[in-house]
Amino acid sequence: MTTERQLASWRESFSQTLRESLVSLLRDQAVHPKQEALLLLAMHEFDRRERVSHPIAMAHQLPALAYFATTGELPQAEAKHPATALCRVSSLLEMGIDILDHIADRELGRHWDKVPLEAVQLLATGLIGSMTHLAVAELEAQPEILAQLHKEIARGLVRIGAGQQLDFQAQTTSDATAALKKTGGRYALYTRLGARLAGANDETCEHWTTVGVNLGAARQLLSDCTDLFADESRDLASGIRTWPIAWLLEKVERKGSTEQRAALEGILQQASQGGKEAQRRLQEIFQEQGGMRRVALEIEVYCQHALQGLAATEAKDTASSWLRFILTQPSLGRADGPHRPTPP
Repeated sequence: MTTERQLASWRESFSQTLRESLVSLLRDQAVHPKQEALLLLAMHEFDRRERVSHPIAMAHQLPALAYFATTGELPQAEAKHPATALCRVSSLLEMGIDILDHIADRELGRHWDKVPLEAVQLLATGLIGSMTHLAVAELEAQPEILAQLHKEIARGLVRIGAGQQLDFQAQTTSDATAALKKTGGRYALYTRLGARLAGANDETCEHWTTVGVNLGAARQLLSDCTDLFADESRDLASGIRTWPIAWLLEKVERKGSTEQRAALEGILQQASQGGKEAQRRLQEIFQEQGGMRRVALEIEVYCQHALQGLAATEAKDTASSWLRFILTQPSLGRADGPHRPTPP
């Protein structure tokens, strides 16, 4: 069986086991039926999006891969395995962060239409701030390991929050790296959690940070560029300045041309109002300015840094080979694309 088929087979089994375990946890922890209904709504939407995108390895499964790569165990999909229980934590974090991210980007799904925005925000913060720590408390691990996991989550959320603040700032400035820090912070938290549970020391956890930060940044950059060249760009419609747009604005600013800046801002304004011609023009400008070559090089650099970090962890056996496979694939582990450009 090829590496891709092995990874896909494990992912399918693991996802089913994790899904059932999460539903059980949410039902057990819900205080009343209305809260349970909202928690399960968040869970089912999260699950639906996972099934639609169908990546070979989701972000919230990274703790398991880091755990198995650190211990050298053959990856399993058993409900009572510590790696599965740990991925309940990363899944709850992803669910909450995802909701808050969509609120910030004004992209909250229609399934939330009948729920007051305040209730959705409260749900998201509860998933991040309460449910995750309850899930950690249920892990079978030594007290000192549990304490380290709680600390990793707190520190990780501070970094993710800092990335989100830079993301907000990037909507009025042109920092091409701002939008990448948030996703890189999330991935770093998930790889560190897996390594910590497996008993890794501080030095090894720092190497896992390198893996997570760079894999997250590469995937975010790939996602941003794919959205720009989609039939309908959600990011442009929401007025979000992702990496490609911030990069274009930076190039214009370096030239010191106020006219070019004003023209580009005008096109962005038209694109935010659903202008198909404006989106097409942005695609042309991005390509004319060498954007696709730059994207290819940026992603390749991120992936090489992640591979170097993975080698430094001295990760072992199957899970390690799966992570190397993900980092060398044009799709960065997504079964249905998008695919990164080829470096020049």
